[in-house]
Parts: sequence; structure tokens; C-alpha cells
Amino acid sequence: MGGEAEAPDTSVSVNLRGTAAAPGGPVKVTLAHGKLKTVAVTAGEDGTLTGKISADGRTWTSDRVAAPGTAYTVEARDTQGGGDRASFTTAEAEKVNKL
Repeated sequence: MGGEAEAPDTSVSVNLRGTAAAPGGPVKVTLAHGKLKTVAVTAGEDGTLTGKISADGRTWTSDRVAAPGTAYTVEARDTQGGGDRASFTTAEAEKVNKL
């Protein structure tokens, strides 16, 4: 009817997934197609991971590692206005050092 083009796939993938993702590494967000414009990785109201988009615009990597026992939400937008959202929770720390 209207002859509108189908919107491109703007789904993102996150290297940490599931209900108990292993903490200790940086969070990496990868766009299926196109280039990332913005990425926000938040943990509740008081936690945000900062990071950088790669030169090719396909991935975003956090500046610091994901904290243990933390629920994160990822919101990514591409340069064409599309977006996607993902969530993951890191596993609790196995050992706690108390002095």
C-alpha cells in the first residue's frame, strides 16, 4: 500500500547475559546492523557504566567492569533512530574479603 521500506534490524547483543552473568569483565554491546549513536548501561537509580563506541560504530565497551550481584539495563540507539533494550544480572561475588 504505502510502499514504506521495512525498518532495519536494530537489535543489540550484550556479552553478559542471563540471570547470573559472570562479573569481572567490561560490558560489551554490539549492534546487529548500522552504527551506534548512544548507549546507556544503568544499574538502578545510582549506577551508570560509562564507555566508548568503537571507530566503526558497531560496538560499545564499558570503561570499567560490571559489579557482582547487580542488575543492569542496556538501552542503545542507532544513527537511524532505531533502538533496542536488554537486561542482565551479574552473579554474586563468591568470596568477600573482610579485614
